[in-house]
Amino acid sequence: EDPIPVSEVMKRDLVTVAPETTTLEAVALMKGKSIGSLPVVKDGRLIGIVTERDFMDIASELLEDKLKE
Repeated sequence: EDPIPVSEVMKRDLVTVAPETTTLEAVALMKGKSIGSLPVVKDGRLIGIVTERDFMDIASELLEDKLKE
């Protein structure tokens, strides 16, 4: 059996953000759309991606700082 190419399973109707999008806006968008990552696009070009994991890392740091107070 031939392997399935990623083009068969990839999403085509992407939700993207600009580099200037705030983290709160991005988290709300991901939550509202039930998606786990957001491509970051500038001038029509992909320049990066943010994921749930990235935001979990930030939340973890903030929580640790808060607990130290």
